[in-house]
Amino acid sequence: APAPLELTLVSAASAAAAPAGGDLELGLRLDRGRTRWRLGAAALLRHGLAGALGTGEVRTLSALGAASIRYAATRWQTTLELRGGAMRLAGSGFENNQVDWLPWAEVAGSLSWVGRRVAVGLVASGTPVSHRAVTLDRMEARDIPRFRLGLTVTIPLWRNNR
Repeated sequence: APAPLELTLVSAASAAAAPAGGDLELGLRLDRGRTRWRLGAAALLRHGLAGALGTGEVRTLSALGAASIRYAATRWQTTLELRGGAMRLAGSGFENNQVDWLPWAEVAGSLSWVGRRVAVGLVASGTPVSHRAVTLDRMEARDIPRFRLGLTVTIPLWRNNR
């Protein structure tokens, strides 16, 4: 018989490394496995909080796909994900607002306490990708954060117990 499947709602709120910023993340993960080790795939959306730049602000919105491996003990679980996709970088409040789509890749890991209907824990991610938002006059610039640390909440939505 095939290994059991599990569909999970994944969320996170993170603070990003300097310059200070943060983001909110929401997605779905589907994984499969018979033992404590499970392989999975996820789809995530991440909305970056606005960051000041010159006379305006910069916002990010990322659409990411992920491959994951999860180890679940009785009350603890850890997950490692390889993520890739695109980031929408948009300026607002400028004389000439611009939008760019940029490639994005990162590694994320989490350690969570598993309760009856929810898992809560810490999540960290980092990327080798380096992007920078720059004003049209090139007088001011802001690096897109490469590291994040935050809280994650996962909620199992469905599981077939084969």
